[in-house]
Amino acid sequence: MKEFIVTPKKVKLLREMLSKGEVTVNSQNIYTPLAFRLNIWYLQDVGLVINDGVRNREKVWKLTDVGIDIAKHLVYVFDKLNEIMRGDDER
Repeated sequence: MKEFIVTPKKVKLLREMLSKGEVTVNSQNIYTPLAFRLNIWYLQDVGLVINDGVRNREKVWKLTDVGIDIAKHLVYVFDKLNEIMRGDDER
C-alpha cells in the first residue's frame, strides 16, 4: 500500500468533497488545475477517491467509503489542532 502524506490542502480538498459530495477540476477552489489533477490521482492511488464519470467534459471525483471515513477523521483532527493553536480548547 502506498504511504499517505497528509497536507493542509489535501484536508481542505477532502473537506470540500465531504460537503459537496463530489468535485471536478473546475468546481474545487483549492488547487490549480494541474495541482488538482496530481493530487486527485494521488488520492485515487491510495484508494480514497474514485472517478464517477464525466460531466461537462470534466471528470467527477467522489470519496470512496474508506475515503469518507478517513476524511471525517482528518477533518476532525485538523479542526482540533486549529482550536489548540488558536487557544480555543477547553482543558
